[in-house]
Amino acid sequence: MTESARFQPETRDDILGWLAGMDSLTRARVAGLLVDRPTIEAVGAARREAVWELSREHGGKGTAALLGVGTAAVHKAVVLHNKAVNARVQG
Repeated sequence: MTESARFQPETRDDILGWLAGMDSLTRARVAGLLVDRPTIEAVGAARREAVWELSREHGGKGTAALLGVGTAAVHKAVVLHNKAVNARVQG
């Protein structure tokens, strides 16, 4: 596993610092992926799935506390995840 594969940023500044440590060509490619709409949508779906998984383990309030967000944000992520799953199943 490479060092970048173990990178687990917790803040925007962590990501920006990680990008700053790259050569220009790599930074341009990686930053391009990060702002690409399909990537943004895929990352959003991955987050919603992870929030759903956390909510199964910790409940809505526990998940909100772990993530430092409100329970409404957890509820919204879970609802959108379930909607996407249902659309795939029916689709």
